[in-house]
Amino acid sequence: MKLERPTSDKDRRAIKQATHRTTSLCGGQESAAIITRVNPKTLSDYGNTGNSRHTDVFMPVDVLADMILDRRAAGETAPLLAQLCELGGGVFVPVPEVGKETNAVDLGVVDLSQKLLNLVALLTQSLAENDTDYRAGSVELIKEAIQGLCGLRSRLEESEG
Repeated sequence: MKLERPTSDKDRRAIKQATHRTTSLCGGQESAAIITRVNPKTLSDYGNTGNSRHTDVFMPVDVLADMILDRRAAGETAPLLAQLCELGGGVFVPVPEVGKETNAVDLGVVDLSQKLLNLVALLTQSLAENDTDYRAGSVELIKEAIQGLCGLRSRLEESEG
């Protein structure tokens, strides 16, 4: 007995669109084929939303990994990785690379603390003033705080291991 798929047509279309964007960021099908094990036509099929023949053709995880690493080397996040994180109910948060000789001050703890204080102040003021339009100012602060905390966590875990 086969169960209904948990992903919807909309989910699968979003995955294909993110696949196409990821391939484009890797320089297009020809360039992306050089860094993966598949040919340009196959990469095209993975992101093809216009032909029903390719509806259930998706990128294998090892090919995605090659493209993720390519984008990481360029300082970017692969759109397909971000889309899959969103589908899983989360977001992708890149962790800043930190060398082993880095100390707590170098990790930006002071800067991170200031960002967290600013965020708390913004949210507290918004609540006190019954201001429901606090989102615009807080989204970037939240993003920076999460990334900073993830970087700090990664560094501390690295020093424990």
